[in-house]
Amino acid sequence: MTEDTARHLLSRSGVYPGGHHDAVSDVIDESGVLSTLSEILKPQFMKLVEEIKRAFLYAASETRGRGVTQVYLLGSIARWPGSEQMLSSLSGSKVTKIPDPLAFFPSREQREAEITEQFAPEIAVATGLALRGMKIHE
Repeated sequence: MTEDTARHLLSRSGVYPGGHHDAVSDVIDESGVLSTLSEILKPQFMKLVEEIKRAFLYAASETRGRGVTQVYLLGSIARWPGSEQMLSSLSGSKVTKIPDPLAFFPSREQREAEITEQFAPEIAVATGLALRGMKIHE
């Protein structure tokens, strides 16, 4: 399988069995391709889980033992359907994608249509920088 084909399958069906439901994903899952891709990617996800655990230890040491309650997933891996479910299952921690801050300001089309859960991993850096510069007025 070529790299482009694998990327297309990942973006279409995801990385976690049962994480994404549509007709194409169901056919891919039935053929075993999704399970195969998941098994191929699992060692790489385990490396990420180890980094998450190291970050948890660091955060606990800096906050006098208070634990981390949630991990936000961003970047290109956040665009893969099911990536947060796979990381949650492997790490035992709650993993979610960063929500789209622009969803609070819906367009006319979004107001008329049913608003679904929206994520925006591509604007996470901009959001973080904006929050860093935010000043709380008392």
